Amino acid sequence: MAVIHRRHGRAEEARASLEAFRRHKEVKTEVEREVFEKAEPIFEARTAVHLSRITFERGDPPGALALVRHALSLEPRLPEALAFEGWIHLKRGDLVEAERCYRSILAADPRHAEALWNLGKILHTKGDPEASSYLLQSMELRRSFVEGWEILARLARSGGAPAERAEEFARRALELRPSASNYGALAEILFEKGGPEAARQVLAAGLEKHPGDPDLSAAMDAIGGKAR
Repeated sequence: MAVIHRRHGRAEEARASLEAFRRHKEVKTEVEREVFEKAEPIFEARTAVHLSRITFERGDPPGALALVRHALSLEPRLPEALAFEGWIHLKRGDLVEAERCYRSILAADPRHAEALWNLGKILHTKGDPEASSYLLQSMELRRSFVEGWEILARLARSGGAPAERAEEFARRALELRPSASNYGALAEILFEKGGPEAARQVLAAGLEKHPGDPDLSAAMDAIGGKAR
């Protein structure tokens, strides 16, 4: 019941259910007592993070930040609290504090996909050449994040990610989201690599899926193909 209440944003009911459980559950060993003592602050911290998300969505970033910092006062290294604090700072434009949060997460968990991605974006904004390394590590962990592959494809063409992997990134994005823009992006990359026929094939496939799309049609005309 405590978990159900928490998931529905009912913090007081959740806390009451947990306290009732603690009262009625017979603690037989010191190990169980230690588990209970550790569980309560973690539960309260996670409840505070959940309330922080709701508060932020309602347009109160300072209130959300206060709640997430309360969570961190209970559990200083709680990953979800640090990650959401970083997100709040990121949305408010405080890149220094956001970077601090994400680096703290990665110090404890180097494979935290969200921290890797957001730190990579922050470093890219600063022009740091390490940015692409963090972005790539994140995408290897969450391969179904289509926006990530789309962004990496753009970065590869502008020098913000390995240029030789631009086609790979664009193909992954297209597999996950066969949008007209992703067909166009892959065709453009192939054309730039000196493959007009490969570009025509991609554009033809795109026009078959998106008949009459003006951007795909214009691209096909530009390379001497036949638009559908």
